[in-house]
Amino acid sequence: MAKEESKKKSNTVKKTTVSKKTSGNKVSKSSSSKVVSSKKAPIKEEVKETPKVPAIVQEENHFGRTILAAALILVMFLAGYLSIKYKMDSGTSKERYNATEDEKRFKDDYESLNGTTRSNGQKNKNIEIKSDNNIVYISTQEAAELLDSGSGVIYFGFSSCPWCRNLVPVLVDAISATGLDKVYYVDVRPDDKPQNDIRDRYELSNRGKPVLAKEADQYYSKILLPLAGILDDYVLTSESGKKVNIGEKRLFAPTIVTVKDGELMKYHIGTVDNHEKDDNGDLRDLTKEEEDQLFNTLTEMFSDYLGNGCQKDGC
Repeated sequence: MAKEESKKKSNTVKKTTVSKKTSGNKVSKSSSSKVVSSKKAPIKEEVKETPKVPAIVQEENHFGRTILAAALILVMFLAGYLSIKYKMDSGTSKERYNATEDEKRFKDDYESLNGTTRSNGQKNKNIEIKSDNNIVYISTQEAAELLDSGSGVIYFGFSSCPWCRNLVPVLVDAISATGLDKVYYVDVRPDDKPQNDIRDRYELSNRGKPVLAKEADQYYSKILLPLAGILDDYVLTSESGKKVNIGEKRLFAPTIVTVKDGELMKYHIGTVDNHEKDDNGDLRDLTKEEEDQLFNTLTEMFSDYLGNGCQKDGC
């Protein structure tokens, strides 16, 4: 027992030696036994308690950090999602933010008539126009100058025109597909009011004679002159079905032309063949095949203007 204890504590060995000299073996054994017995308990307690305390604290801290990190990631994710959703819902996305005033105006002019009814009882087609549409409004004077000596792509139309409402979404797609930076827009009937129409208007008298009911914009004739070779005659039909030629050309909507240095390159009038009103005066929507046909026509037209199309000698 004495040898085993000496490895653990030196003061136990000293007490045992003194007891041998004074009291004999019995006292020595008894004293030694008491000393060992009294010292073992705290040693065992120290061995048990010392490693447990830091182990428990370390495990709790690791778990807490994991929960905190997960909570922060979740909060950041939710904040990002809500921010993006807010921007999309409030119309403050990048596409909307970068739109020019003319692009916003063009989009609003056409989309504001969705589901409304015209004065003749016809319902306007619902359409959606991209904010990034590259439309630039110009006056009749600016259009006349472009046709005389300028370059560009010009679209003549107005928002309540049923053919225009079928054409415009396809037009915007064609602009985007070809990389055309802008299309000049002449609003043929500003504010959708007949009295604001840039064109003149004739009516037939009781005798079937044409009578001027409204004068044209002062620059309208200068627009007609360079386009005379592609425009149809202005013709009215009497109640009896008789055709009466007014004696001038008519700018119908929609009309799209490309011009370079005052030279007319290509043009497109209307939408597609056989796209006409029915007996009730309603215009049907274009089919998917007809939209594709119109898209191909316009992209070829714009590509040719940009110099990316076929040359005269072939593709």
